[in-house]
Amino acid sequence: MKKSISLAIIFIMLIAMFMPKVSKAASAARVQVIMSEFANNLGGTFTFTGGELDGSEDYNSTVSPFVYFDDDVTLTVTPDEFHRFIGWYNAEEYDINGQGLMGWRAVGDVLSTESTYTFTATEPYYNIMPVFELNVGHNNIWKTGDGQVTVLYENRNEEQETLDGEHWGDGEVVDYWIGDSITVKAKANEGSHFVGWFVTDPAASDPANYVRTPVVSAEENFTYKPGVTTIDGVEEPLNYLTAVFEEDEEVVEEAEEEEPEEEETSMSVKAGDSIALWVSLTVLGLAIMVRFMKK
Repeated sequence: MKKSISLAIIFIMLIAMFMPKVSKAASAARVQVIMSEFANNLGGTFTFTGGELDGSEDYNSTVSPFVYFDDDVTLTVTPDEFHRFIGWYNAEEYDINGQGLMGWRAVGDVLSTESTYTFTATEPYYNIMPVFELNVGHNNIWKTGDGQVTVLYENRNEEQETLDGEHWGDGEVVDYWIGDSITVKAKANEGSHFVGWFVTDPAASDPANYVRTPVVSAEENFTYKPGVTTIDGVEEPLNYLTAVFEEDEEVVEEAEEEEPEEEETSMSVKAGDSIALWVSLTVLGLAIMVRFMKK
């Protein structure tokens, strides 16, 4: 009996020795993270931690490393400027143009809306893609009349020198982060005055000279959120503004009327006239006295 048990143990050991070994690599999963122009998701970079990748490199194109089953995989995404990360999704391949040009698209529910997504590899294949959206709008600033405008952008970077509120001109198109504020400024040239900021009709052939009422602001400096801020009387959010300047009215000063000089009422008497008058009065006085004495 003991001999039989010993032989069985030896037999099992021999089988174990010559049996093909199943490596851990044979139970690996391929995790493909897709970023491509054919996936329409070029809007950032990501890192991959798991398997042969240690998360130290930023990728802006597709990678597909292998990881072992039951190992954790961590993906971290960083959006590019003017982009917003939407979420991590499963991806499927599809024919883009119906002629064999293959691309990728997101399918199903979002896996995570967090920039960092961690999961455990339990399936042989994963196709995952980050999805972005352009988080920028275009704001047109114009002017009509004799004046200048400038823009101060809340999240201006060093390359946007014309958006520092110091470069004045005829207007410009401003790229802005949705939800951020910008300040528009108006300055009238000599001989003109600022009327106000008005909504511009973007469909007009010359938007700079086609404004609509009501006035958005009568203040030279006006801060608002493009694509978000609304005002009474205008259905769409503010995106197109024109500063209106008008020429000053010419003021004609009325000449003061000169007062007429008063004529002198006193008569000037010369020396000869004075003697003649004295003689006449004396003769008249003597004649009156003689007549009175005769009576």
